[in-house]
Amino acid sequence: MLSNFKEKFLNVSKNVKFLQNEKNKAEDPVNFDAGADILDHFKNEWELFHETNENNTKKASKVAESVKEIHANLTKEKNNVKVITEVLTNSNLISNINGIDKQIRQLYDLCENVEKSLITLENVIDEIDFQKMKNQHKYHLMKYKERKTENLRALELKLKDQKADELKQLEIENSKKMEERQQVFQEAFRNDLELFKSLGQIPKVELSRKQPSALLEEFQVDVDENELNQFFEEN
Repeated sequence: MLSNFKEKFLNVSKNVKFLQNEKNKAEDPVNFDAGADILDHFKNEWELFHETNENNTKKASKVAESVKEIHANLTKEKNNVKVITEVLTNSNLISNINGIDKQIRQLYDLCENVEKSLITLENVIDEIDFQKMKNQHKYHLMKYKERKTENLRALELKLKDQKADELKQLEIENSKKMEERQQVFQEAFRNDLELFKSLGQIPKVELSRKQPSALLEEFQVDVDENELNQFFEEN
C-alpha cells in the first residue's frame, strides 16, 4: 500500500514539475493557486489510507482475538492430552480394559453354553412330554382293556347264568316229561297187571309208527312190592 502511494506521489511530482516548467515558459507571472489540486488529491488519498489502516487495525484485533482463543483451546487440549497420557501411563486402565474384554469373552462363552443348555432342556422337555403322552395312552389303553375284560367276564358270567338257567329249565321240562311218561307207563303197567289177573295174559298192543319210541332204561316204573308179591303168591 505504501509503495503504491509512493509511486503515485513521485509520478504526480514529476508531472507538476513538468507543468510548472511549461507554465514558466509560457507565463512569467506567479500563480499562487498552483498545487491546490495536488494537495486536495493527496488529502483524499491520505483519508482513504487512514480509513483503510483503521479497518486493517480492527481486522487485526479480531484476528488476534481468534489467535488467542485458538491458542487457549490448543493449550487446553494439550493439557487434556497430557492428563490422559498420565492416566493411561500411571493407572491400570489398560489392564482393566483387558480384564473387561476377557470377562466379555467369558460371558459370551457362558451365553453360548446357556443357549446350548436351553436347547438340550427343550429337547428333554419334548421327550418328557412325548413319554408322558405315551404313558397316558398306555394308561387309557390299559383301562380300556380292563373295562373290556370286565365286560367280557360279566358277559361270560351272564351267559353262564343264562345257560345254567336254560339247562335247569330244560331239566325241569325233561323231568316233567319223564314224570308224565312214567305215570303213563305205570298206569299202563297196572292195567296190564289187572288184565293179566283177569285174563291170564297180556294183550298185544300195536304202537303207531309215528309215536316216538323210548328206551326202556329211560323210564323208571314205580311198582308196589307188596302188590307184586301178592300177585306172584296168587299164581
